[in-house]
Amino acid sequence: MKIALVLAPFMDCRYPPLPLALLSAVLKQKGHDVVKLDLNKIIRDKVKAKYRLIWHIENPLINSNLIKKYIGQNSVLINGLIDEIVGNGTEAVGFSTYLSNKAFSLELARLVKSKKKGIRTIFGGPEAVLYGKQLMENQFVDYVCLGEGEAVLPELLECIKSGEKPEKMKAVLFRGMKRDPDKSGCAHIDDMNKLPHPDYDGLTDLYRSSGIKILPIQGSRGCINRCAFCNDALYSPKFRQRSAKHIFNEIVNGSEVYGARQFTFHDNLINADIKVLDELCDLLISHRIQRIAAGGFGGKRDESIAWAAQAVIRPEMTYDLLRKMKLAGCFMLEYGIESGSQELLKRINKNYDLGVAEKVLESTNKAGIKCWINIMPGLPTETKDDFNKTVNFIRRNRRNIYRTSISQIFCGIGENTLFRKNPGRYGLENDPHFIYWESNGGENNYLERMRRYFRLSGIVAKYRIGESGLQEWMKKKKWLLIGSFYKYKNQKNRSQKALRAFKNDRSRILNILDELSFEAREIV
Repeated sequence: MKIALVLAPFMDCRYPPLPLALLSAVLKQKGHDVVKLDLNKIIRDKVKAKYRLIWHIENPLINSNLIKKYIGQNSVLINGLIDEIVGNGTEAVGFSTYLSNKAFSLELARLVKSKKKGIRTIFGGPEAVLYGKQLMENQFVDYVCLGEGEAVLPELLECIKSGEKPEKMKAVLFRGMKRDPDKSGCAHIDDMNKLPHPDYDGLTDLYRSSGIKILPIQGSRGCINRCAFCNDALYSPKFRQRSAKHIFNEIVNGSEVYGARQFTFHDNLINADIKVLDELCDLLISHRIQRIAAGGFGGKRDESIAWAAQAVIRPEMTYDLLRKMKLAGCFMLEYGIESGSQELLKRINKNYDLGVAEKVLESTNKAGIKCWINIMPGLPTETKDDFNKTVNFIRRNRRNIYRTSISQIFCGIGENTLFRKNPGRYGLENDPHFIYWESNGGENNYLERMRRYFRLSGIVAKYRIGESGLQEWMKKKKWLLIGSFYKYKNQKNRSQKALRAFKNDRSRILNILDELSFEAREIV
């Protein structure tokens, strides 16, 4: 069966998409004809430079109205891509959907169905798990896969090919199904060592102009922790780890077949199993020694495989282990610090000790690995005292921090999180709004979280610590965000005042938002 696998905007554009590559490899093993279309990268590269800034817009401004306007303004490009999707006998189209690209994926599916009747549209990914029933409310969505696509998509395609309805597949929603969708279940790969190497054929060409050849890799799925703000447990209810040898072989394959010299791990944590991490480092160090002895990498003796990953704070992250990781090619680790308040960390089920964290940051920096830390200002139940402790944590550890990532949505209350399941425990109202929730009797609200964001951003700038994202962009879109917040609160006068301030604060970035943001046009 011929299927087109599609990744729609707006997603990260630093490296080829791992989900498409993995699904393609699995489906090709089953004999299917697969076309991979990284529309996220293709569209971003082909639109005018000013529109590329849209890829940095936070999700509250990405909505169906904006997407339709954007597609209308780039109709020639989009229609050409739709023709490519449905052409050459394509029988089905699969969309990998996430929070930031769901609206665009739905609009593309509508255009695909209008262009070619009888073609099947299939939605998968995290958003399919969270909002499967809502996706099926769209007449142009034929199937929704729940869980990991490698475990469910091959069987679904066989059903489609044979003309049967997938009634027995609990991980599939479809039009006209007789069983209760609420009794559906997610499909998962139990043994990740059975997955083939990702198929990046045709994808890496899009990224050659960026210079460094980077490929994503995934050594595990799930997490050993259950933080209150995380909804990953719905998609990956149990932790699964690949063997060190299996991970190593994929790295070597990516290096030799696709010319990759840098890898970024997509695991929630690289250090869930310290023994696997230690063994992987041994394999990479041995491989490097052998390559140097054989004449180096492409004639460059100093060129080696480099990699970065996310990690959790734990005492086992000693200087000796971190030094071995550095020798194995690790150049950066991203730690989810989130807060500098031990009391708040305990309340949100973030199980690590801040004293251990400071030692780990120091050892990581000493080992020559860059420390990237994530901070979430204004978590539910966070008091001003909790926040000040975060500020002091950054001050104390500033010499060991290479970069911070301060969440620009502060903290979203996602589906299946402990925050949403136990709102009373965290001072939240029932069914709290994803962005505009309140805690601590209203003291911790959206505007207060924004104030804390900018104070942290100022502290980071003062100590010359790098900050990921566009903090200047955040400053310039501040009034638009505030205006949208007041619109949600039905405070029209304040909303209009904020949006007038936004429109008067002219810059190249703001002019683009002015063109594309329906909130500004609708209210002012």
